[in-house]
Amino acid sequence: MLGILRKRTSGDELERLVREQTDNMFRFAFFRTGDRSTAEDIVQDTLLSVCRQNNRPTEPEKLKSYVFRALSNRCRDVIRKHRTDTEPLTCRMAEKTEEDNDNERSAMEEYARIERVLGEIPDEQAETIRMHVIDGLKFTEIADITETPVTTVKSRFKYGIEKIKERMNNRKNN
Repeated sequence: MLGILRKRTSGDELERLVREQTDNMFRFAFFRTGDRSTAEDIVQDTLLSVCRQNNRPTEPEKLKSYVFRALSNRCRDVIRKHRTDTEPLTCRMAEKTEEDNDNERSAMEEYARIERVLGEIPDEQAETIRMHVIDGLKFTEIADITETPVTTVKSRFKYGIEKIKERMNNRKNN
């Protein structure tokens, strides 16, 4: 992959981004799809697509936001396709968990727990929390990726966390 990047880029920014962010990109895709091989495919497809584009940003932060926005869009497309064409991802994850090793099973259980909690709040808030907590993105990066004002991103995060806390407290009291 890095060889392809060297041939297609005039600078080293995209290559550096790939070296530094591949694990984060995989985690980003995995926590949206719940499937290891799908996440790997999405990351590879996204990076190849970005490599082929001549009009991508050259500044490091803008390039990172651009790549993560493309990754987010690709994840959304794959999830949408699986929801309409095939069985739900959660069913595929349950089947896969029986076959996989302990590390994979642990990751799947963590994914299911997180998705269950985030599934109880609005999608925009859940996605903002994923991007900030799971993916480790800054609010400004999330704003660039989602093309939303930073204040809106911060509000979504705050209200989402408040709703999660409220629901957890209600469960403890019941």
